Amino acid sequence: MKFVYICFSVLSLFFIEPVFAQYQGSAVTIGESLSFGFEGNSSFTKHYDGTAQYAPYQAGIGFVTRFEMPFSNSDVPFNFTATSGITAFFSDQTIRSLLGKKDAYTEKIYYFLPVKIGAKYYLGENFYVEGEVGGIVNLSNSFKTTPTYAPGIGVAIPFQQIRSLDLGLRYETFNQTDVYNETFIKSFFSLRLVYKFGIGQ
Repeated sequence: MKFVYICFSVLSLFFIEPVFAQYQGSAVTIGESLSFGFEGNSSFTKHYDGTAQYAPYQAGIGFVTRFEMPFSNSDVPFNFTATSGITAFFSDQTIRSLLGKKDAYTEKIYYFLPVKIGAKYYLGENFYVEGEVGGIVNLSNSFKTTPTYAPGIGVAIPFQQIRSLDLGLRYETFNQTDVYNETFIKSFFSLRLVYKFGIGQ
């Protein structure tokens, strides 16, 4: 079922972009901007250390902020990005407990602070591809920091000259250590919706 949701989200980006293709330029696309919003994360990773397998942390929610600016003064829509925020991952048991399921219990919630930089290239007026690299800090376990990378796609939907909604889908992965000091690889898909507005216009 999760795979169906991911496929539907990706296909939606391709159908949404042509609808707004007639929009002729935006300061949000080719100028400096700030954005903030929320994201939902879904992981398919179940094996940890290649051996241990237990209740995985497969779902998460997060708050994200981003600064974006063009690499040059030209109209080429190739932008620099800097992203941060906070993300919480929940175990299957914790989610069952929050939903009121019987025989479920609450486990430790992991909080992460990502700090990433990257590039974003607009294909046409609104549709884009992007990639980011950086570090992610485990706020719940000794502030351990590990590298992360995140390629993605998305669409910016302008509703005013310097404002838009930005819908993006990315894949991200990083190595972390759990409460048992066992290393696990957290790979997940993230669907992000942010409100974006131009600055210095």
